[in-house]
Amino acid sequence: MTHGGGPQGQIVWKKPDEFVPGYTCARGIVQPVVVAVREDEVPDDVELVAVSPDAEATTFSVFFERSGANLDNSWPRKNVDGTTLVGRIPLAAGAETCCVVALDGPVPPGRAEFPRPSEDELR
Repeated sequence: MTHGGGPQGQIVWKKPDEFVPGYTCARGIVQPVVVAVREDEVPDDVELVAVSPDAEATTFSVFFERSGANLDNSWPRKNVDGTTLVGRIPLAAGAETCCVVALDGPVPPGRAEFPRPSEDELR
């Protein structure tokens, strides 16, 4: 995946290996409930995930689904309690499908540290 333009140049993402046949984990996004506020009207092509005020954080996982890998109308982590399919978005030229899954639950305490990219990687 690349992102061109802008003053920082091009960002290149090396696609990781498939974690199950046909599926690659792209990103995870944790949405604390206290931040999830939307007062304007929702566009017709947007799917909002309903979350109760006393719910835990919602973790959205984004997967790439290889063409033909649809697990009989299933999705990655379907069998995890509380997992919801947010949707599938076909990518350009039928290459793959972007699959978004939501899971409510506590976020375990911890710390993530990521190395700062080198100047060459930022160009």
